[in-house]
Amino acid sequence: DGDQKEFDRQREYLENCINTLKEKHEKATRVHRATNTRVMQDNVTLIKEINILRREVSFLKNERAAEKRLSLPESSEIPVSTIEQESTGKCLDAVQREVRHILYAIDSICI
Repeated sequence: DGDQKEFDRQREYLENCINTLKEKHEKATRVHRATNTRVMQDNVTLIKEINILRREVSFLKNERAAEKRLSLPESSEIPVSTIEQESTGKCLDAVQREVRHILYAIDSICI
């Protein structure tokens, strides 16, 4: 009779341990799943931003090339202002820096 009580007590203890571990595992799984979902959503957002910035870079490069083609000065004609060219160049540089920053952010998230 005493052995049976001890057996039942240990069995109940182990069953409680198993249930607790299952609950902890389920909670950890939910947290992990939520984190993964958030990271994937962030990645999608960053990829969209990168694509937009790449299109901007391409547009600005084409615009710069067109300005260079059109700014061939005749003897009395003044070329496109240096200020405008510098402004376009600075804008392009800023977009490229932003793309590099976003790519770095993606790399750090994925690691």
